[in-house]
Amino acid sequence: MTTKAIHRTERRRLRFFNQMRVLNNCACGYVAVNADAKSTGKCNFAAIYSNHSIIMENNQAQADRTPPECFKLTELEILQSFESQELIDVNYYLWVNAAADGAAPYRFLYAIELLFDNYASLLLSSGEDTEAIRVITAAELLETARVLQALHGKITIERAPAAALPLWQSAAGHMLLTINLSKTDEGLYLNDALLLNFGAHRIMVQLSDREGLAVGVYG
Repeated sequence: MTTKAIHRTERRRLRFFNQMRVLNNCACGYVAVNADAKSTGKCNFAAIYSNHSIIMENNQAQADRTPPECFKLTELEILQSFESQELIDVNYYLWVNAAADGAAPYRFLYAIELLFDNYASLLLSSGEDTEAIRVITAAELLETARVLQALHGKITIERAPAAALPLWQSAAGHMLLTINLSKTDEGLYLNDALLLNFGAHRIMVQLSDREGLAVGVYG
């Protein structure tokens, strides 16, 4: 890892460290930026984004003008819906590019699937360009795999069970208390990293400094 990459990773960790002290006062796990979060225990993301002119009403249709480096309103609401759910399983989806000359294939972590006790699953992906963490659906994951196979032949997406890995053993079977995000000065939420808070065990998911996602213990 280059010095520049190390500094970028450490800045993300420091950003979360500084904001975690604020998050303790917000039941939903995000920085409280309006009174609604304190009164209901849930952040009203629609009101927050509307106040910043991010969601614009036009003939009953919403044109999402969220900056590309921030989570969209729909993604925030999905993330929030998984709080207070018990994690039961974890899968990694690896982007595998088989070498034509017989060399070892090139792999990176394209997506993480978190499965909960309410039979719902949260899929987080780096996308093909590793520019933002996105919340995707199973159908989108399957379509990406299909398109890659059709276009390139040798590129595939493989599923790898991850719950037995040491990183996730302390999380499986425990409640996801909060999903913590880093807030900008404008009140939006950056999509380069997020913190999964299981109480005594916290896991940071962030964009890799090369390709895909990187996961590790926070703290």
